[in-house]
Amino acid sequence: MSTEHADLLPFEVARPGERRSARRALAQSLLDLARGEQPLEYAELPGELPAAFLRRYDNREETQKAYALDLADWFVWLRHAGVEPFDVTLATVEAYMREPLPSGKPPAPSTMARRLACLSHFYRRVVYEGLLERNPFEFADRPKVPEQAATAGLGKQRARRLIAAARAEGPRETLLVLLLIELGLRISEAVGADIEDLGEQGRHRVLHIKGKGQATKAAVAPLNAAVAHAVNQAVAGRTHGPLLITSTGARLTRQHAGKLIKRLGEQIGLPHLHPHALRHAFVTLSLDEGASLRDVQDAARHADPRTTRRYDKNRNSLNRHPTHRLLGALEP
Repeated sequence: MSTEHADLLPFEVARPGERRSARRALAQSLLDLARGEQPLEYAELPGELPAAFLRRYDNREETQKAYALDLADWFVWLRHAGVEPFDVTLATVEAYMREPLPSGKPPAPSTMARRLACLSHFYRRVVYEGLLERNPFEFADRPKVPEQAATAGLGKQRARRLIAAARAEGPRETLLVLLLIELGLRISEAVGADIEDLGEQGRHRVLHIKGKGQATKAAVAPLNAAVAHAVNQAVAGRTHGPLLITSTGARLTRQHAGKLIKRLGEQIGLPHLHPHALRHAFVTLSLDEGASLRDVQDAARHADPRTTRRYDKNRNSLNRHPTHRLLGALEP
């Protein structure tokens, strides 16, 4: 067995800044090992077993990155607390859940719920390998995630202004905004889309989406007339490569795309606009326009309709009450 990664936790951490840098470094080390050539079928060491766990997500890059950060956050906290990874108890888990962020604020319930889900899956593997008798996360109380997501809403008028601002900037910005707000793509899906992913299906021009959790089930989205026109303008005769590119022809990164959205948001009075707010707007505005929850769930590729409902900023709007539809259907 290679000893190069035998112990990925050789550091001592104390101050919050050191813990943040240690978390980033450890996450990258875990990813490097998970994506490397070293056999991990018989992983047992604290550094190898998480990498073996992450290797299961090789075809889900964003999930793999998120889980690497979750595992790294946990391991760095354990080192700071003086607890070995395979000596964890329920009390350890509960202490971790009470730990505030470096800012002094508690983690968002959705963040902690995701971390606990990741760690619970990891420790199921630890139990399977015989390194613990039972999963210490099994009986931990999961935080209640709010029924409505905290991402800022984007109403119809501001959505129109955002699209207008993007069109004034150029073809790339236009396509980026429309992929997010009219197609409902995640930012990773938008920047990861290639010209080769375009096609036709029946009467529709479509985009084949390389999305989260889509390793075994292909996702296809039809392009409405505006999105199709934006694709043509952004592609500008290119026959292969990324849909969204920089001025040098490189693929647009998530970070660059986020800055573009933020800049456009500033132009319409939303200085902290985040790309995910546009996906939330896709859900809310689709439902406002009469699309069914089931159809919007399928379009957003949510496994659970409760996720779709959390995205819906107008879920309690009286304008949507079924009584208005029944008036036209039942009253003379």
